[in-house]
Amino acid sequence: MNKRERIKAVFLYGVFICYILLLIKILFLSRISHLEHRSINLTPFYSIMEYISGRFANAFSNVVGNIVIFIPLGTYLSLFKNDKRVITNLLLIFIVSLFVEIIQGLLGIGASDIDDIILN
Repeated sequence: MNKRERIKAVFLYGVFICYILLLIKILFLSRISHLEHRSINLTPFYSIMEYISGRFANAFSNVVGNIVIFIPLGTYLSLFKNDKRVITNLLLIFIVSLFVEIIQGLLGIGASDIDDIILN
């Protein structure tokens, strides 16, 4: 590996670490709530239908945010992994998203929602 490739790799890994830290802050540290007020939705498409019907004012930002927040993860997976198959990357993103929702549900952080996994 020459010097230019090393600099490129260090930069990519540095940006990836910053992305992971930002993801942790957004998903776990910005929405701390009490355990007695936790919200868990296990009905698929329930929240999405609530958003479509217009019952929530921040629906657009929530839906777009859930989609956009994991786009860099898919990009980095394709850059870092030797296995470039789409199904493998989708499975990994699904597992990460599922893990995030389980942690949010167990710790009472934000709202744990099956629709977030679908959107991600």
